[in-house]
Amino acid sequence: MFTLIFALTFVLKHCLKLYLIENKLFQEDFAKMIGKTQGAVSNIIRAKSFPPLDTILKIEKVTNGKVNRNMLLEDYEKMRLPK
Repeated sequence: MFTLIFALTFVLKHCLKLYLIENKLFQEDFAKMIGKTQGAVSNIIRAKSFPPLDTILKIEKVTNGKVNRNMLLEDYEKMRLPK
């Protein structure tokens, strides 16, 4: 279970960071959009914590699906598969 959480945290970190850069958003602005603090967004981007499902769903909605729960699982599966 720890490996799954770690992998999903890693994927979310990179997807969200890329989204913020591409959309020229500051963490504080994005935090307001999802109803969280800038510190909470920072923790996600620094992989300090994995957000609860309701937060992931808010992120998915605000990003119009560009960062979504299916992406997290797909990327996790890619990391797990032997090459």
